[in-house]
Formats: sequence, structure tokens, C-alpha cells
Amino acid sequence: MTLLRAPLSLGATTAILVLLLAGCREEPVRTYRTAKETPPPKADPHAGHNHAATPATGELPPGHPPIGSAPAVDASGLPPGHPPIGAGAPSAAPAGMAAASAVADSIVWAAPDHWTAKPLGAMRRGSFAPRNEAGEADLSIFIFPAATNPLLANINRWRGQIGLTPITEAQLPTETATLEHAGLSFTTIDIVGQAPAGGAATRVLGAILYRGEEAWFFKLTGPDSVVAAERSAFLDFLRTVRPASP
Repeated sequence: MTLLRAPLSLGATTAILVLLLAGCREEPVRTYRTAKETPPPKADPHAGHNHAATPATGELPPGHPPIGSAPAVDASGLPPGHPPIGAGAPSAAPAGMAAASAVADSIVWAAPDHWTAKPLGAMRRGSFAPRNEAGEADLSIFIFPAATNPLLANINRWRGQIGLTPITEAQLPTETATLEHAGLSFTTIDIVGQAPAGGAATRVLGAILYRGEEAWFFKLTGPDSVVAAERSAFLDFLRTVRPASP
């Protein structure tokens, strides 16, 4: 038997279509854009240094030493121009007469064999102990600026040391003598002081040499009898004094 269905009304048909369309509708796709984060700049290891800009090739600025390289060294293992480690003053001259001559610098001399060399001390450029049968004397050598050590003042100083009165400029020719040797001119004196009660008089044999800005003083002093016996040796000693070799 055939069943017949009554046709749907217009309103029902419309309702069905609405339901069908509602079931087929998809949620639209939505896309979102966010701002791209910019990474922080890398720290510059040379920040604060006044370097020239590094070329694009990656080379260092002109004149910049290689990074991590050590300074150049010479064969001794020290940087160029570095003084040798442990280097000190030049080696000292031998003791005795050789030491006295070496210290003298601009002049040299040779002491008699019987003159014993003594320590130089703080100011002496030569120091000896002449000995003979009468006893022992002292020979000293000093150097001072010529400009502040005039001849007359120094002779009067030596005279005062043994109790003698000063002399005048006019008396110098009669109280002194001149010894010429090797282009050098020495002014010499031979003076004897007043003998103290019960003692021996002191005698001074002296020589003063002016050489450029230098004033050299050679002084032999001691008991009168001892120094008198050394007078010839003292003059021979002065004749050994000569300019040092250049």
C-alpha cells in the first residue's frame, strides 16, 4: 500500500533550511601578528678605548699590536733596550796604587815603593803612608773646584793648620816654588810650624795643581824630621803625575 505524505508548508521548509545551513557553517580562521623582538646589542669589549674603527676585513687598526702576542725579546730573553739583570757599576780598580790612579780620572801618578797605600775615605782621591827611619807621615790627594779654591787662600789654610800666620799675595813668589812637568804646573810650598812644648814641629810639603776647572791638592804632612826625609821622594812623586790617557 502506498503512503502519501502531505507536502510541507512554506514555513516548515524555511525552518529546515535554516537548521541545515547552521550546521554546515565553520568558524572563520583568524590570524594575529605580533611585533618582532629586537635582540639587545652585544657588548663591545673595546668600549671606552679610543681605537680607530676596525676595517670590515676584521683586521686590527694600523699600528695595533697583535692581540695576545708577547713583546719582542732579544737573545738574552729581555725586551729590547732592557738593561741586563744583575748589571751593576763597572768593576772596581785593583787595590793600592792602581785604585788611587783610577779614581783620579783626569790625571794619574805612581807612588814610591816605600809609600803604603791607605783607604781613600770619603773625599781623598789618593792616600799613602810614607815611612822612613824617622817615622811615618801622611800623603793626601784631594780635588776641588778651581773657581772656589784660590791659591793664596789654600796656602794660608795650610799655614794656619800648623800655627803659622797668613801671608799676602805679594809674598807668594818668595814663599812658594814652581815645578813644571808633562805640561803641568805645580805651585809647591815647604813650611814648618811652631814646635809645641816637649813635642816635635809639624812640617808640610804641599803642591797645588790647577787644571781647567779642577784644583788638585797634594799634601805631605807629619813630624818635621819624617817629612824632611821624604822631600826628595815627594818631588819625584810629583814628576810622575801626568794627564790620564784618553
